[in-house]
Amino acid sequence: MTPQTCLPSNVTVTPNEASIPIARLPPELLLLTLQFAMNPNEFHADRIFYTITYSHVCTSWRGLLLGAPDLWTLVDLQYPHIAREFCSRSHPCPIRVCFVQTDANPGPEDAETAFGWLCAYIPRLERLHVSASSSIIRRILRLVRSASLPLTKIRDSLPSDARRGPTLSLGIRDQEIAQLNLGGFRGIDWAAFPESLVGLTSLVLTRLETQAFIPIPRLLRLIANCPQLKTLVLLAAILPWPAGAPDLPAVQLPELKSLEVAHGDPRAIVQLLEHLCFPSSTSITFHAHGVKDLSSLLPKDFGRHECAGSATIDDTPVTTVCRVSTTNIIIAMDRPSTSSALRFYIAPDDLSEVLRQLPALKLLVAGCTHLSAVSPLLKSPVSMSTWKSALMAMPTLRHIETGGAWAAGLLFALNAVTDQPPLPFPPLHSQFEIAAPALESVRLLERARTDAQTEQFLNDFAWVLEARRDYLGRKLSELVMETSRESARALMDALVPRFTAVVDRVEIRSRAAPASFDLSTPVPASHTAPELPSSSSSSSSSSASTSSGEHKRSSPEPQ
Repeated sequence: MTPQTCLPSNVTVTPNEASIPIARLPPELLLLTLQFAMNPNEFHADRIFYTITYSHVCTSWRGLLLGAPDLWTLVDLQYPHIAREFCSRSHPCPIRVCFVQTDANPGPEDAETAFGWLCAYIPRLERLHVSASSSIIRRILRLVRSASLPLTKIRDSLPSDARRGPTLSLGIRDQEIAQLNLGGFRGIDWAAFPESLVGLTSLVLTRLETQAFIPIPRLLRLIANCPQLKTLVLLAAILPWPAGAPDLPAVQLPELKSLEVAHGDPRAIVQLLEHLCFPSSTSITFHAHGVKDLSSLLPKDFGRHECAGSATIDDTPVTTVCRVSTTNIIIAMDRPSTSSALRFYIAPDDLSEVLRQLPALKLLVAGCTHLSAVSPLLKSPVSMSTWKSALMAMPTLRHIETGGAWAAGLLFALNAVTDQPPLPFPPLHSQFEIAAPALESVRLLERARTDAQTEQFLNDFAWVLEARRDYLGRKLSELVMETSRESARALMDALVPRFTAVVDRVEIRSRAAPASFDLSTPVPASHTAPELPSSSSSSSSSSASTSSGEHKRSSPEPQ
C-alpha cells in the first residue's frame, strides 16, 4: 500500500499490507465481511459507492471484489456510466435496477437514448425499483420490455403524469413477475391491467389516490390467477363492492402467509374477507385507526373461510397470546409447526373503548392463554371496569404479564364486579365474578413506583389473591416481579408471611437483589366452588360465600 499525503490525522498508512490485521483474514472470510458491510439487498445510492470505495483500498481487495460478480448487481440509473460498468462486472449474476427521481436528477426526457445500453442486460433483470413520476416509470418500463413479461400491459395501465410520488417495484423469477408493488399512483386503468400473473407471490398496493383504487371484484379476478400468492397488502387501495354488481365465488389462496388491509370503511374490509379463503395460519394485520369495535372489521363467520385441507392439518395453537399496547392489539398463535398473528393497529385515544368492546371478539380471544399488557405511561386512562370487560372475554387465561400504569387496574379487575368500577367488591355482591379462573402465574414489571407505592400495591394485590384463594380453593402458582431496585428483596421479605397464604412461589428478578421464595405449603380453603357464579347468581349462594369468605379490609387504590 502506497503512503498517501493530505490524509486525516487519525489515518495511518502502513507500507506493509501483510501487517494489517484484516489482511490476515482468508479471502473467503474477508469477502463475507465486505458483503455484510455493504448490505447488497439495499436500494440506496450509497450502496454502489461502498462497492467502489472498497475496490480501491488496495490491489488485493480490488482483485477480490472484481472476482465477486454478486457484489456489483445493484444498477443505479442515476449514474448511467457507473451503472453500465456494474452491469458488465456483475456478469453472469442477476441484476437489480433502480432509479429514484430527485431535484438534482429529474430523469431523462428520452430514456431509450440515455439507457439504451440496458436492453442487452434485461434477460438478467431480477428486480426493478423506480420512484419517480408516472411518465418516467412508463419510459423505463418501455425500456425493459420483455416478450415473456406482461410489462407492456402494466405500463399501458399507468397514466402519463409528470408529478413525482408514485413508486413501482417488481421482482422477477423464472421469467415471471413474482413481486409487484404499486404505491402513490394517482390513477390506474385496472381494465388494461394484466390478469394472468401466475407466478405472483407478493402484491402490494399502497397510498393510491381514490381514482386509482381497485374495485374488489376486479381484485378478486386478478388474484384468482395467483395460486402462489404469499403476501397481499392493501392499504388505502380498494373500492367497496359496487351496488348491483354480481356476487363472485370466494378466491382460494392456499399459500397466503400474510394479509394486511386498511380502509376508511370497515364494510369494504368485510366484503373482501368474505370472498377470500386462506389457511388458518395466515397472519392478518388491520389498520383500524378510528375503529372502536374491532369485530366490525370481520365477517360474522370469520374463521370458516379456510382453504380446503388446511383444517385437516393437526396444527392447533399451543399458546395464544393477547398483547396490548397503546397503539395495537395482537393475538399471536404459536403452533407446533407454524406461528401466526392477528394485529390491530388502533388510535391511542381509542384504547379504552376498544378493550371495552373486546368481548365482541370472543371468537378470537376466548382461547387466549397469555395476556401481556405493559404500559409505558405514568397514568392510565383505562379503568378497572374496562379491564374487567377484557378479562371476562378470556376465560382460559393462565398467565398475565403487566406493568406500569396498567398493572393496578388490570390485577385488581381479577375480582372486580362487572357493573361497578369502585372498590371494595365484597363476594356477596350479586354481580361478583372471578375473572380468569384458570390463572396460574403473574409476571409484574416494576419500573416507576417508589418503595412505598410498591409495598402498598403488593399488599393490595395480596388481598385480591386472598379473595381468589377463598373462592377457588387454591393458591396462585407463581408470582414473578422484575425490578431494578436493591430494596426489592427486603420488601418481599417483609411481605412473605402475607404471600405464603396465597402464592406457591415468589421470584424476584433483579440484578441488584435476586431472590426466590418457595411458599408451597397447604392452605385450607374457606370454601370450594367448582364453577364460577354467573352475573345472575342467586342471593342465597352469595350469602353462603360471604359467611365463609368475607374480607374486612379497606379498598386498595391503584398507584
